[in-house]
Amino acid sequence: MVCLRAAVCLVGLVAAVSAKPAVRGRALQQYYTYGSQGDDWTFGECESTIRQSPIDLRSEDVDVPPVGTKFEVVLNYRYANCSEVIISNSGHGVQYDCAELALLPGEEEVGGDGINGTDIAGEMIKQRSPLTAGFGGSYTNETFYRVLQFHFHAPAEHRVDGNQPALELHIVHQASDGSLMVLGIFYDVGREPDAFLQRLIDAGFPPANETMTYTDPLGLSLADEVARFLPTELPGLPLLAYHYKGSLTTPPCSEVVDWYVVRGTLTATRAQLDAFDDVLITEGEGNFRDVVNDQNVQDLYFTTVTTLF
Repeated sequence: MVCLRAAVCLVGLVAAVSAKPAVRGRALQQYYTYGSQGDDWTFGECESTIRQSPIDLRSEDVDVPPVGTKFEVVLNYRYANCSEVIISNSGHGVQYDCAELALLPGEEEVGGDGINGTDIAGEMIKQRSPLTAGFGGSYTNETFYRVLQFHFHAPAEHRVDGNQPALELHIVHQASDGSLMVLGIFYDVGREPDAFLQRLIDAGFPPANETMTYTDPLGLSLADEVARFLPTELPGLPLLAYHYKGSLTTPPCSEVVDWYVVRGTLTATRAQLDAFDDVLITEGEGNFRDVVNDQNVQDLYFTTVTTLF
């Protein structure tokens, strides 16, 4: 469910603020379903044949970037601290928002005259310093983004050479012009539990069409989760990711997303994946849009993702 904030995807958002998780408020309305995996979505840009998502990431389709093309993706999650997490269940997906978002360049300035001054957000990302608000941010192809929210799909929306992993995490970043960058992470079953997923499971999921808010820190660390891809003996090693230009994977399917799907798969226990299936799969239907390669004519590349840990 790649969308903007909960208020965009979920109408009538009501958050309960408490030292412990609480659920209250009227039902949140949904305006689309996954009954046919998105095949019947005929509004917005969902029928476009230019840059729709998700797609099957086929090895045979990966191109060599044109000479002079540079993809720079720098993630800055390490010291982000979200003390109030809003968890929303739309009935077909669970989304996590931070009540306080990280700043974007120009939103706060330190010194200077307001024109040539140094803005704290831009420098913190670009100069490899930590962001301390929200879930963090990134610097991608000379554009600054902040993490807007993250959510999951079961089973995964993207596929790799036809294979569909059990779960996909979407970390949604937004720039000041409204454009989006989404980092996708796959999960499949393994022997060891995933600590990040377990924190979310322990926090609990609100009932369908309701919302709850945690004011006690959940100890969520996107940085630690991304770091699981990296061998501990090689700190600072960049990740390899599939990159293409695409869209939101829910209506209105706006074609405003730069996708970066990390190559490789994290593992979680069967019990952990079942816990997400219980909330994401309803009436036998997963919350994923089927792949639409025939609706995307964009190039597919490999690129590196630098992590600031």
